[in-house]
Amino acid sequence: MALARTGGKNPFKDDQVVVAVRTFAWEGGTVTQGEKHRGRDHVVERNWTAFADDATTLPSEYENPFDGPPPPEHAPPAHVHTTSIPVFRQVVSAVDLMQPVKWAPASPGTETNRPPPFVRTHLRRGQILDVLSPVVKQNPGWFVWPKREVSAADVERFERYEPEVK
Repeated sequence: MALARTGGKNPFKDDQVVVAVRTFAWEGGTVTQGEKHRGRDHVVERNWTAFADDATTLPSEYENPFDGPPPPEHAPPAHVHTTSIPVFRQVVSAVDLMQPVKWAPASPGTETNRPPPFVRTHLRRGQILDVLSPVVKQNPGWFVWPKREVSAADVERFERYEPEVK
């Protein structure tokens, strides 16, 4: 490929037609492989190493994106662990609330009789909690039993334990 490199200076003439040998992005947008420009165009003056003379460069001589370095390896996505609360013990919060947390037992803060600084617990409407959690036990009026659709497993469970309705 006739890719000229002349010490940081655009080697193309003003009226010379040049072709992009690779796809790249620059501050003015994106140039795709095979685009043709004049040598005086701003994109060519700024990125002249990505261009070659259109008259002497065949499309088969363009850069192959698969010959370059491999893409960077990224860390695997974060895995979110959920605690599974049995369906029969789930309750849904009916309130939005933010309360200060309590001091840990036997900590120096318990003797000050002041709330802990800057730390709050959040309870959001629609949040699902275990019916046996301390928050639900202390404030049962803040929670409702979730409504759910009837499933085939529900029907089978009742068929086993209930006599058939006639």
